[in-house]
Amino acid sequence: NLGAVAAHAGEKTLLIDGNLGQPQVHQRLGCPSAPGLAELLRDPSAWSKGVQPTTVENLYLLPAGAGSSDVSAWFESAAFQAVLAQCQEAYERILLTVAPLEAGADAVVLASRVETTCLLLTGGVSRLDAVVEAREALEAVEARVAGALLMNGRV
Repeated sequence: NLGAVAAHAGEKTLLIDGNLGQPQVHQRLGCPSAPGLAELLRDPSAWSKGVQPTTVENLYLLPAGAGSSDVSAWFESAAFQAVLAQCQEAYERILLTVAPLEAGADAVVLASRVETTCLLLTGGVSRLDAVVEAREALEAVEARVAGALLMNGRV
């Protein structure tokens, strides 16, 4: 939804599914799962093959692609930095989704390498102690946390 809001505001927006272990964004947007980020990390020169238009004007998707077992290593790689640099040249807004913090270190590694991080909380699911732990993990790597978004819940 955040990507669609940015796209509707006129920003050329790229949504990257960085959850290489359990990608889901492509299904929600009705796009193929590959080629995608995993393929670009293996060959950054294949950049234009992975990005797909969506049904929302100004919103594009870079799906996760064929998964990888060591996602954190990819996020720390020069190949990932090269992919991000290409994205920054072509898009006004880039949104990256990753596996939940509880699933491993991917989100923390990535948060230390991007401009801004936002926690996504699910109403009735996200526990306060887990949110506090997530915030502390992000602070430990000096991630810039802009805030949190509550999905499927009431305030």
